[in-house]
Amino acid sequence: MQPWMWLVIIGVIFAISIGILVWIIIVSNKLVVLKNAVDRNFPVINSKIKQYCEKTNQVVDFVDKKEGKHSKKGKLLKAEVKECLETEGMVNRAITQKDIAEKVLIFIKEANQKQLFKKSKNLLIFARELDELQKQLNSAIENTT
Repeated sequence: MQPWMWLVIIGVIFAISIGILVWIIIVSNKLVVLKNAVDRNFPVINSKIKQYCEKTNQVVDFVDKKEGKHSKKGKLLKAEVKECLETEGMVNRAITQKDIAEKVLIFIKEANQKQLFKKSKNLLIFARELDELQKQLNSAIENTT
């Protein structure tokens, strides 16, 4: 091989190396920006999750008090709420809260179907408050990404 061919090969390798290095720097910067967004929004998201969990406990307590007993579903829901609040990491906590939100809606729907709650304004108010907290939480999570 001629010397100029070696120079071309070394030049191509050098250009590819520079391209990979630039790509790594760009990706790294994007990850830092995302991490900063998560760190900045974590207190807001965490606060909304805590509010949602507290409101869920209030719903369960209200239903249990009205029925005059502690239901199995209510106990399970409260246990999941406690587990959610003890979960490490914002992402895991948010995922756990999302699962709880689905179960809370089912819990409220089932309670509303019972004769005891047919015209319960309190459950409707709880459902609206939980829905509003969920919207605020979703908004805070979207602002992170």
